[in-house]
Amino acid sequence: MRRKIVNMKSNAKSKIIVFMILGILFTLSPIMNSNFSFIAGNNTKSLEYSDAIAFDNENLKTSKVSGKISINGNSGWASFKATGNCTGEGTYSNPYVIEDLEIVGGGSGSGISITNSDVYFKIKNCTISGFSNGISLYYTNNGTLIENNCSDNYYGLHTGFSDNNTIIGNIASDNTNSGIFLDNSTTHIVSGNDCSRNTEIGLYIQKSTNNTFLENIVFDNGWVGVYCDGNSNTISKNTVNYNTECGIYLALCDRNVITGNTASFNEENGIRLYECHYTNISDNSAWNNIDNGINLANSNHNTVSGNTANNNTGSGILLSWSTDNIVSENAAKLNLVGITLEGSNYNTISKNNLIGNSDCIIEIDCEGNILQNNDCVADDGIPIEMIILISSISGGAVIGVTAILLIIRKRKRI
Repeated sequence: MRRKIVNMKSNAKSKIIVFMILGILFTLSPIMNSNFSFIAGNNTKSLEYSDAIAFDNENLKTSKVSGKISINGNSGWASFKATGNCTGEGTYSNPYVIEDLEIVGGGSGSGISITNSDVYFKIKNCTISGFSNGISLYYTNNGTLIENNCSDNYYGLHTGFSDNNTIIGNIASDNTNSGIFLDNSTTHIVSGNDCSRNTEIGLYIQKSTNNTFLENIVFDNGWVGVYCDGNSNTISKNTVNYNTECGIYLALCDRNVITGNTASFNEENGIRLYECHYTNISDNSAWNNIDNGINLANSNHNTVSGNTANNNTGSGILLSWSTDNIVSENAAKLNLVGITLEGSNYNTISKNNLIGNSDCIIEIDCEGNILQNNDCVADDGIPIEMIILISSISGGAVIGVTAILLIIRKRKRI
């Protein structure tokens, strides 16, 4: 086993310099005119997601039909309208509309089930609970589900073998399995939903392709916040915090985009890939996770760039048995290890900010990796941030001392 470690441990000389700096600061403290403030991060679970989606309860009414609603085929919509249960004509400009209903079930079936339909329709502002599925779309296209509350079911909202549906502004929380479940479905827009406190998964994307998941709130789910094993999806600007295992977990899929998400305070990894290839992971915040910020396992040809992976208990970025990945221009600071490479070969690790970790980069059983222009620490082990903090103090004498220290120090790059 070959193990290369770039350490960030200060030597005796660094300790002397630190004591000299502290002495100067205490001596000059009466003349300093700057006030210091420190804002500590709070990892107490935020409750703001519970109020994130406004829901109109004032206009709810019981459906005219007895119990759950089932519509099969385009002709089923015509019959449903004929009995006075919906409005509209099923066209793009005048869709069928089901709205303002409260449907409570007995544990099986779907509260509202639409099958074999391709007319345009909208289901709006309904509260549905106590079913296997709050709302299910099966072999159904061109639907819009908006501002419904599908909580306390097995699945909140479930689409299967369906295309071109829009799911916006719904509450799909406290379900026994998952909040929103896409199964073999394509070209959906899933945006602005609250998928929190589900027993298993907040957003479950199974063998579904070319979908967009945007600005959803996915908190405190019992296993994973967002789980995906489908190809060519975009997961963007979601807040995926406090989930029991991973925030965002992709497995056995290719060519997905994960960008602009916050995946923090999760009990294992912020973002994890397992046997995923050609994935773009960019501009995400994956910090304060109990294990790793970003974790690639058995995954090749991925790009990890522009992410912030700070303050994780394990590694900021971990690559295990992964090949030909590009990891560049990320911030992975104040972790146990900045970047860990285990059994991972021929990866390019460049221009990452790795200041303030206990270890900068660790390689275990690796070969052929390119490590270049990564910022670690000053040679004496004092984080660069400390020098910036000192140099920000007003007072010419302190700035002068800082300038001298900066001359005798140099930033370490690997």
